[in-house]
Amino acid sequence: MECNPEDITPDFLKSIEQAGINRISVGIQSFHPEKLQFLGRYYDPDRYENVLETVKNSGISNFSADLIYGIPGQTVQEILQDIQKVLSAGGKHISLYALTVEKGTEYSRKVIDKISPSPEEEIQEKILKLLPDLLSPYELFQYEVSNFSKPGFFSKHNLKYWTMEYYLGIGPGAHGFLPSGRYSNPRNVDTYKRKNFSKEYTKPNFYEELILSLFRLFQPILMESFYELIPDQSQTLDLQLKKFQESGLCEFSNGIFQWKPEAVLFLDSKILELTSFD
Repeated sequence: MECNPEDITPDFLKSIEQAGINRISVGIQSFHPEKLQFLGRYYDPDRYENVLETVKNSGISNFSADLIYGIPGQTVQEILQDIQKVLSAGGKHISLYALTVEKGTEYSRKVIDKISPSPEEEIQEKILKLLPDLLSPYELFQYEVSNFSKPGFFSKHNLKYWTMEYYLGIGPGAHGFLPSGRYSNPRNVDTYKRKNFSKEYTKPNFYEELILSLFRLFQPILMESFYELIPDQSQTLDLQLKKFQESGLCEFSNGIFQWKPEAVLFLDSKILELTSFD
C-alpha cells in the first residue's frame, strides 16, 4: 500500500494491518524541507522526522521508501543522508527516482518559462554511479533501474508489469492485463458503477512493451519465455543483445541476459535502439 508521510500514525498503521496489509511504500521524496517545498510537497517536521520509526515500531515493519534525487540545489551529501535515514530505520526496499521534466506538468511549465531551474543532471549521474556500491553493503541490490531491494523483498506488484504477467485492474481508473488483452476502467466513480462488466480489450504491441519494461530490470533475465511472445522479432532481438554484450554493457550467455551496473548511464539510449527494430 502506498502512503504519504503525513497520513502515517500508529492508529492508521494498526488499522491497515488489521485489514491485511503487510507492506507499505512511504513517499518520502526527501527529508529536507526546502527540497519538499520545491517539489510542492506538504511538510510536517514532527511527522516527517519520526515517520519511519513509527513504521518500524508498528506491525508492518516491511516497508519501502521513495526518494527523489537531482532536485535543483540538492547536494550528493543530502541525497546520501536521505538514503542513510531509510537504511537506519530498517528499510528493505528503496525506490530512487531522478527528477525529470514531464510534459504537461506544472514543473515543466516553470522550467520552460525559466521560473524554476532544470534538474541537476550532473548530480543525477554521480548518484547513478554511486548507488550500487553504496547500497550493496546493506544487502540492497539493484534489480530495476530505480529500485534496490534486499533479497526476497522485490516489488512483486511492479515485477508483474515489467515481466508482462497478467493482472486484474479493479475499481475506477484501474488498468488490467488478461489473455484477451489490456483494458481500462472509467475514472469517474458514477460512470464505473453504471457500467456493466463487459470489457473492451486492446491487443498490446508485445515487442514495444517488452522492450520498454523488461529491459529496465538489472536482474538476470531468461529470454526464452519472452521470445515466445515475439516470434517474428526474437532472432533480431537476440542478435542485438549479443552486440550489447560485445560492447561490454551486459552479460548474455546460455539465453540469460543481465545489464552490468555501468549500463545504467546508457539505458535510455540502448532501449531506444531496441525499439527501433520493431
